[in-house]
Amino acid sequence: MRSPFLVYLAFFVFVSILGSRPAFAKAPEENRLGLGFGVASPNVGSFMNIATSFTPQNPAGAMYIDGYAASVQIARNAGLNDTGFEGGLANDEFGAAIGFYGPGCDACVSHLAGSVAASIIKKKVHVGLRYAKVDTMPTYSTGALFNASDRHRFGLTVAYTSPIAPKTNTLAYTGGYAFVSKSQSIAVELSKRDDEAAAPESNAEIRASVGYQKRVESLQVSVNYMRTLNSTAPIAPEGFWIGGGFNGETWNLAVYTGYTTQFLAVFSGYF
Repeated sequence: MRSPFLVYLAFFVFVSILGSRPAFAKAPEENRLGLGFGVASPNVGSFMNIATSFTPQNPAGAMYIDGYAASVQIARNAGLNDTGFEGGLANDEFGAAIGFYGPGCDACVSHLAGSVAASIIKKKVHVGLRYAKVDTMPTYSTGALFNASDRHRFGLTVAYTSPIAPKTNTLAYTGGYAFVSKSQSIAVELSKRDDEAAAPESNAEIRASVGYQKRVESLQVSVNYMRTLNSTAPIAPEGFWIGGGFNGETWNLAVYTGYTTQFLAVFSGYF
């Protein structure tokens, strides 16, 4: 990986704020299970490695870690197993996260990603930066969360991918709104990209997502619908994915079907 600036920066921030939070802090329950594209309401268990929109999940979501967090991910797809790991920490002002993901297919490339985040207005506005590189394709992302701890939340993420080959750059952006209460969340998000190498009709496509999450005591359920708008296909691509979670005081187990793979399990611990 060449010039992995944010990976090193994330590690520096990670180390620099060790000890700044008490043990056994816990991430907000509404951010423990994936919802929609993860831009208006990113989850802290797999926001570095897992995404369904044209952009990654919002890197400003590191601010929801609220202490120290680590997660292990196992995915099953087409008879193969993918594995992933994420770790991060945040205090009231700064956060950092690192993610590693290893696909199970022989020709696939593992990747490492790093994010740093900051709260520029406490509990109101969070911002973040992310860097990742898969083979020869680096991706630079930035994101922001507005009203980050309120009921009505807004998120925006922009990602720029610049492969070695000329005229193959891609600019993608995702925006959305989330309503978050003590017992439920709703997210509505849109994602679009401009790919220099793609046909105009492909660049006209927009991915739309509507997600609903219900929380009852230690249980969580998320139901999400995605559809491609402006598609030239005879039948526009669409699909549902479902997530379920179980919370302990300092841990969480989340399982998904149809998310990015046939099956995904994420076990997270908060310290």
